Amino acid sequence: MRYVVDTIVRNSQQRVSYPLLPVEPTSVELPVWGKEGLYFGSRHSPQKLLTEITEAVRAAKEVVAFQTLLLDDSPFIQELERAIKERGVRGYGVLAAEPLRKLAEEGEEHRYEHQFRDLIRRLSVLMPLRISSRIHAKYLLIDPHLPTGRAFFLTSNLTQKALSENIEVGKVLEGPAVRSLFEYFLYTFWEWAEEEFNEGGISVNISPLQRYRLPSPGKLLCSLSQGQSYPLYEAIQEVIQKAKNYVALSTFLIAGVDKEPIRSIIQSLQDALKRGVKVEIFYRFHEATYQSQIFPSLRSLVDAGAKVYLVQSPLLHAKFILSDGKRGWLTTANLEGDKAKDTLDLGWELSVDEAEVMEEYLAWLRSKAKYILHPRCPVQELKGKSF
Repeated sequence: MRYVVDTIVRNSQQRVSYPLLPVEPTSVELPVWGKEGLYFGSRHSPQKLLTEITEAVRAAKEVVAFQTLLLDDSPFIQELERAIKERGVRGYGVLAAEPLRKLAEEGEEHRYEHQFRDLIRRLSVLMPLRISSRIHAKYLLIDPHLPTGRAFFLTSNLTQKALSENIEVGKVLEGPAVRSLFEYFLYTFWEWAEEEFNEGGISVNISPLQRYRLPSPGKLLCSLSQGQSYPLYEAIQEVIQKAKNYVALSTFLIAGVDKEPIRSIIQSLQDALKRGVKVEIFYRFHEATYQSQIFPSLRSLVDAGAKVYLVQSPLLHAKFILSDGKRGWLTTANLEGDKAKDTLDLGWELSVDEAEVMEEYLAWLRSKAKYILHPRCPVQELKGKSF
């Protein structure tokens, strides 16, 4: 049974399993917009990721390429259409198959069916648009071959709501990092895509080109390798293992914690707690996911002493890990053991300066938490608690 501490007023000898303790609201400002190339999306932000991305597409000279799980008819898409039609910019896109399958299953009953199909028809006339069943990374590339090229490495999907309302993080890449990300796009577009939309908006099967390989690891790291290892997840585990004082982890989903490589990450967090390392976890919260996802996945960590912040609104979708204020990764990956072995995600290794900015972001994120998940304890221990 779940309890909110406000309702616990009776038997002081009663023991309560995993109560949700309300967090006292505080006012904390977001870090400076664009500091160290980091952009924080939220409806609380005075500027939006959507605006920054739309303006970048408006300045594109040759190429705009993107990968995303979800897509809708946002100002970003409208600006992309103008760039292609009016300036001859070439567009390329890769979409994930999972949302498309859901649309196909629900058909006309899905409330976005007509809008999405219209969007696909419009774009497929203008640019190659492909589908892959094994991608989860989100990013946008602008003129990757030019010295002025830029890229946006994102925790968010390329939808209007995700880019302007959700709690998200974006990192602007420049120089060699743009080319590195473009190499991942080439691999995904030519080797991992399984279908392509024709000019009528109908998907047709395609075959791998068998020319490109996964890029070598660097500041950009892939969740999979050509062998049986999981470089990004191993890097996350290393951050935890080397932590001396604290670890902060933000994610949209923790599931399948009994499966590798997520099982090893959970074990590393438990080991860190035994060493006296402070562990903070930031997780989305709403009633429907509490019993099915939050409680089973986080219970062992809460029992070991982790402090779990549950954010109800806006939707928490930012994904990152920080340790000791100087190491960390910004990632597109959820901690989902059922999909980690087959899904291509990416991580960006944070520099010390970037990690310091993310520290400021943590303070803001704590201020948005609605509850803290507390371990099993006697009611009397909860009386008078404030956070």
